[in-house]
Amino acid sequence: MKKRLTAATAAIITLAGTCVLAGPALADPTDNPQSGDTTLSATVGSTFMLTIPTDTTIAYGQASTVLDGGLKVTGNVNQQKVVVTASAGDLAATDRKDGATIEYALQTTVHGEAVEYPEQGITWTEPELRDGYLDDSNAIVRRLTVGIDNEAWRTAKAGTYRGTVTFTATMRTAAD
Repeated sequence: MKKRLTAATAAIITLAGTCVLAGPALADPTDNPQSGDTTLSATVGSTFMLTIPTDTTIAYGQASTVLDGGLKVTGNVNQQKVVVTASAGDLAATDRKDGATIEYALQTTVHGEAVEYPEQGITWTEPELRDGYLDDSNAIVRRLTVGIDNEAWRTAKAGTYRGTVTFTATMRTAAD
């Protein structure tokens, strides 16, 4: 029976010693301050919105017609710009079978200079995009004009004509 008592006593002494050794873990934290850092990250992706003119009717004989609405790009970009190009063809007769067309030019003004589509694009810079993004009243709106010269009108065959202008906006690095 002595051996059992000794074994029980040894277990109690071991347990008591463990509690004494665990004591410093319960000590006042001001005696052993600890600190660490957490990194926070957020990403705001580049984005833009293209607004194009609405469908427009061109009056017969009109040399220059301003499209209804304007071309506008607003956005929030990071060291980028947006370039808008347009692909356009002739006005094609919708009620004739002989392939009659009327040739036209699509133009706008950028910084006081005429720019013709589709050969050249129009660029919106990061500050221009952001100004319109933050306050739409500050957005740069380009008015587009369809020009049809007198000879094209004079030689046009009777009929109804329709054409499509396709606008493409591309984000590019500001250095391009």
